[in-house]
Amino acid sequence: MKTNSKRITIQDVAAKTGYAAMTISRVINTPHLVANKTRKHVEFALSELGYVKNNIASCLASSKEVFCFVLLDSELEIIDTLNYITQVSELGRIPCFLCFENKDQLLANIIKAKSFGRASMFIFFSEDNEAMVNGILVEENVVNLASSKES
Repeated sequence: MKTNSKRITIQDVAAKTGYAAMTISRVINTPHLVANKTRKHVEFALSELGYVKNNIASCLASSKEVFCFVLLDSELEIIDTLNYITQVSELGRIPCFLCFENKDQLLANIIKAKSFGRASMFIFFSEDNEAMVNGILVEENVVNLASSKES
């Protein structure tokens, strides 16, 4: 196993095995599409080199919508927040949590989230801040995917 701090890439595995980088990628992502002999040879090299799949890079390269911005009202109770975190993680998205205490912070967080392109946004808020949050959502043309708070 390689001991230096350099991250092992698909290209490193391709160089070691003599297979194309696309073949290495297929072994990692869709092993059922690769011949058994090839798959075993590549899997051995992956293990020997200490390759670790970078799921974030993989999702970004595939142009999947993976980021999910969760805007949390700081007034939410911890049990509500934990329930929301669970819901988001079950969607298979990479959550980015941003908290807000006031209108300015919420607006700044929405702008940050929008700068990432097609990221999903979930906004969870307390009943005390419902009017303020809804006003900003309309102004910023943001669909509130958490339109009602579960009890």
